[in-house]
Amino acid sequence: MKLQTRTDIPIRTADYLARIRSFELIDGQFGPQVKWEMALGDVENVEGGTEHDKTLSLYTQDTASPRNKLGKLAIAAGYDFGSGVDLETEDIVGREVTISVTVVTRDDNTLTNKIIEVRRPTGRPGQTSSANGRPVTGGDNADLPF
Repeated sequence: MKLQTRTDIPIRTADYLARIRSFELIDGQFGPQVKWEMALGDVENVEGGTEHDKTLSLYTQDTASPRNKLGKLAIAAGYDFGSGVDLETEDIVGREVTISVTVVTRDDNTLTNKIIEVRRPTGRPGQTSSANGRPVTGGDNADLPF
């Protein structure tokens, strides 16, 4: 049996167009959380190579408000908060958002990526980072920092 190997070399600090691939409810360190998988496609890593089918995880609360991480993700994905309206997480899976990614050092001195911000998509509609392997930058959309 042939197994696929991954290098998991961090990608460079930049803004990327990502597709919300999936979510999972998990028990986090501080209670229930939602783990979101963000698909970036093929992107350049910090060593100049290519990370194929790169995904990054984003962890949010399990309840949404316009000011918390889950709410900001939902707004970036096009969700409009209204009085008494529930957020259906399935409705934002498959949507595109722009994520700001940085490189951080773990406790064991290895490097990893961290999503530090999510915004409405920038770039051409339908464009993904896998189309050109480069980060998406620019745009006039308001930042939604975490």
